[in-house]
Amino acid sequence: YFSGSINVSCAAGSGGSVVRYTTDGSAPTAASPVWSNQAFSATTNLKSISCDAANNCYTAVITAATYTLDNAGPTGSIVNSSGNPINTPLPVLNLTIADSGVGTAGARMQFSCDGSNWSPLESFATPKNTFNLKPAVTTYGCGTVDGSRTVYVRFVDSLGNVGSAYNTGAFTMDTSGSTWDNNGWSYRKKISIQAAKVVAVDQTNFNVYVNLADLGSDFLW
Repeated sequence: YFSGSINVSCAAGSGGSVVRYTTDGSAPTAASPVWSNQAFSATTNLKSISCDAANNCYTAVITAATYTLDNAGPTGSIVNSSGNPINTPLPVLNLTIADSGVGTAGARMQFSCDGSNWSPLESFATPKNTFNLKPAVTTYGCGTVDGSRTVYVRFVDSLGNVGSAYNTGAFTMDTSGSTWDNNGWSYRKKISIQAAKVVAVDQTNFNVYVNLADLGSDFLW
């Protein structure tokens, strides 16, 4: 596989002085053109034979090679697997990649929050959970405050072909956390209390205590 163009060289075998070749799929003969090193810029099926100075050609052994043009970048997808909203600037991003040409071996990827400013290329790996959506200084289009985010990814194959950008779609990032007041009954951000009834709770790595006295049975955890 090659991208753009590729320089091709051929040398005659032992006892040969010239190479004769074809690029139309047919077997070369003593009447075929004499090879000179050249560049291919399209998919080419090269077949060649060696001939001596008297143009006696060794047609029993034909060297064949196909040079395939591949100017298309990889395709793929990206999914925010941390939910919406997220409470971390480092969401889990699940990725897929495909390449119908040279394949995905050696493929790389890069990320952005605006689809214009891209992180450095890195080897493809999934999941990705180290792309910071809330840096100290705006970086790769990612701002410094909570709010709406969209993560973009694009893939580059081993030939340097860059694919289209794919994105997660917009989601909300809220890393402000939650607090209790001193007497423990004014919990905010992660729990809402309406009409003296607990209607929602989302706890992570800590215990939540709520006074259920006189709340009745109409509450939802």
